[in-house]
Amino acid sequence: MMNIKIIFTRNIIYHFTVSVLFALPFTILNSQVNRVDLFPTNVTENQEIYGNGVLKYLQDGDIHMWKAKYEEAILAYDNAIIHSPNFAEAYLKRGISKFRIGRVEEANDDIEIASRLNPYIADLLGYPNLKSRKNLIALNSRKWLQHFQLQWHVDTYVDQIIEKTDLLYQLQETIDAKDYEAAVAYLEPILNQNDAPFWAIDLGVQIHRLLELDYPYTRHFELLKFNADHPVANLAMSKVQPNSRIDEDMLGHTTYGSLFQLNKAVEAAQLGRLDISLTTLDVLEADYQLSPEEHLFLEALVYKVNNRLPEALASINTGIDSEMEPNADAHLLRGTILLLLNEPYAAIDDFNLAINWSDSYPEAYYSRGLAKLLVNNRSDACYDLELSAEKGFEKGQVKHQYFCAF
Repeated sequence: MMNIKIIFTRNIIYHFTVSVLFALPFTILNSQVNRVDLFPTNVTENQEIYGNGVLKYLQDGDIHMWKAKYEEAILAYDNAIIHSPNFAEAYLKRGISKFRIGRVEEANDDIEIASRLNPYIADLLGYPNLKSRKNLIALNSRKWLQHFQLQWHVDTYVDQIIEKTDLLYQLQETIDAKDYEAAVAYLEPILNQNDAPFWAIDLGVQIHRLLELDYPYTRHFELLKFNADHPVANLAMSKVQPNSRIDEDMLGHTTYGSLFQLNKAVEAAQLGRLDISLTTLDVLEADYQLSPEEHLFLEALVYKVNNRLPEALASINTGIDSEMEPNADAHLLRGTILLLLNEPYAAIDDFNLAINWSDSYPEAYYSRGLAKLLVNNRSDACYDLELSAEKGFEKGQVKHQYFCAF
């Protein structure tokens, strides 16, 4: 009986977040599946750490809000604020309660105070709508697409260039590890030469873009002066001048043709040309060496970049269900999509799997921390945010400061 009561209370709190908290025109979302095992610790055991009873008042207010007892909810949030004057979540929820009974000016004051105390609280709770939550997530789909693009290029060069150098292998290792600063350090000496090879110029363009650094694009023009049909120089220029015409016959070599098609798919996705991007991914699988699993992973990213979350979820589900090799990135991607679709319980399962496959994955700990905040498992949430910071994810430290120190 006690377990049923605990689940009921937590589900009420969660549904307050996903329905009552949002603006009135939104439809109340379907309830999540009850899952006791999603709460490995009892939040009440650590109340002193997180506000010495303040969460009890917050929970009382959430229950009153769920029952449309707005005056009682305001009193509960008043008590939470008395116990913890810097608790942004209590101000935000009290503001929404006041708004519901017409105390608009007071409501705006509370919401403004909440924003000053914690600039991320409205985004986390999806106020005024769920789209704002994407401001918090760890996964940057555009960067992931660019990373895959870069990784494909360096792997192609390692496979195809006859006169390989140690630098190419070093670049491959650092790019696989997403250590772009080290990759730049390796490339700088060779890029400063007047006769820098085409593969170094191409990789330099992409790494500098990932790091959001300026790059001397004049190098491409220098290459084109020597060979106007130079395939990779033209590929590099296509990133700088998306409207430039490229003769695909010039890229007839299978290797360079695949690079051209991949560039086309990635750039089209980022320009909002979903149709072109998806069609080009089909070409890559049919005519080149893009595996079905890679296709589905990229397709999910392309959909997500274009805010087509249900389609993104369908693609990554198909990829994971089709015996995709165990992949922490795939589960982080699916968990992130689920978080944005307001399915935090399911998201936690995927973040757990990502951590199981890669226990040093700070973005997975961070993302799981956000999801646990949404299901009111604050003690474990704060621990996850702290772990993500310890593992080098700067966002984790910032969010821990705002969500856990009140």
